[in-house]
Amino acid sequence: MALTMRPTGLGSGIDKDRPDYTVFTGEWEIGRIYQTRGGPDSLRWFWSMNANGPMTRSDRAATLEEAKAQFQKSWEEWKAWAKLEEGAVTRIEQAVRNQTRRALHGGPRRPWLCLHSAS
Repeated sequence: MALTMRPTGLGSGIDKDRPDYTVFTGEWEIGRIYQTRGGPDSLRWFWSMNANGPMTRSDRAATLEEAKAQFQKSWEEWKAWAKLEEGAVTRIEQAVRNQTRRALHGGPRRPWLCLHSAS
């Protein structure tokens, strides 16, 4: 499943025009990419991934395209580390949606899904 970006809408005041995106796979929010203010041009874009594991989970890049490429590389490394094939992410999204529905409608609550290596 391809990664997509949506504006976060978090900026206000002097930052309201600064590009700031949430990164998704399907409907699962997996990270963020945004343009920083100040600092050298070679570190203008910051990205971070909402996952634990031995791969790089955040870094800076000169351009949005470089930040997206670095994010994509780390996402692929995370999926390999977590032993997830492409369809597994969709199943995780569905499980999270089902848990949320149960919690909102008074059903049994379960601990939040935690993904980790089985090693």
